[in-house]
Amino acid sequence: MDNILQKIHFDVGNFILKIHLSDMRKIQMNYLKLLSIIMLNLLLFWQPSTSMAFSHCIYKVINVKSWDTLSVRKWPGIKSRIIYNLAANTRGIELTGRSRQLRRYLWVQIRHNGITGWINRSYLEEDCDGC
Repeated sequence: MDNILQKIHFDVGNFILKIHLSDMRKIQMNYLKLLSIIMLNLLLFWQPSTSMAFSHCIYKVINVKSWDTLSVRKWPGIKSRIIYNLAANTRGIELTGRSRQLRRYLWVQIRHNGITGWINRSYLEEDCDGC
């Protein structure tokens, strides 16, 4: 009877895996140690790269010459792929609430005409009443 209690059998198709309970306890302990280390590292070192401060205001493009466009990028930063261009007089831009500071520039995620992407915050100005 002890022999039966000391083993767990997993039967998967024609493959049988036998694990002794003592080995199972070691696996569980190693798993718990690993999980503890991961959680501790997350608590100590993880800092969110985006903030979620949300604004209900609508924005418009500023600081862009009338003949030029503002590039909307897939990710924050000038090296990211351009996915859309906003005309210099574009209005009705929504902020999603996500932002990321890259060096001295604040990048914000925007939504306009169903397109979501990132632009430098210095090219936006509030365009609503009571903001």
